[in-house]
Amino acid sequence: MPRILQMTRVLRILVWLGIVLLLAMPATRSWLAPTLLVDRLAAMDLGQARLVAFLLQFPPYGLLAWGLGQVLTFCRRIEEKRLFTAEAANALRRFGLALLLSSMVLLCLRLGLAISDLLPFDFARGVPGVVIPVAVGVTFGLVFMVFAAILGEAARLAEENAAFV
Repeated sequence: MPRILQMTRVLRILVWLGIVLLLAMPATRSWLAPTLLVDRLAAMDLGQARLVAFLLQFPPYGLLAWGLGQVLTFCRRIEEKRLFTAEAANALRRFGLALLLSSMVLLCLRLGLAISDLLPFDFARGVPGVVIPVAVGVTFGLVFMVFAAILGEAARLAEENAAFV
């Protein structure tokens, strides 16, 4: 167990770094590159364009940051030596759900922006840039949800066995 606890501490540091980067990314991108929106919406000034760019980019990043928060919950359960519990399984399930939801939101936002012609979309380069992250997010989201179901069943069996002893 000491090796697992050490790996969990490293994971917690990386997860916190990921949360900070995920929350900073839409703000940074909307501050540095809102000019495409200004070009599309002539009535919008730069400040409004930055706000709209942030609001359009934030949902998938916010969902992933929330999902990583669930990984922190899972790490706490490991550190408390409460791995085979419903709380640990639920944290993994919510992380998988966050991956699925952020992938779907990303797809909807990108396609919606392309269809509305609000942002230019180069299908030759843009489709792989959307399809690959969505496919990876959906796949790993489902994998974590299956792992959570397995862990939940193990937790249920451990609780049932403890009741007999």
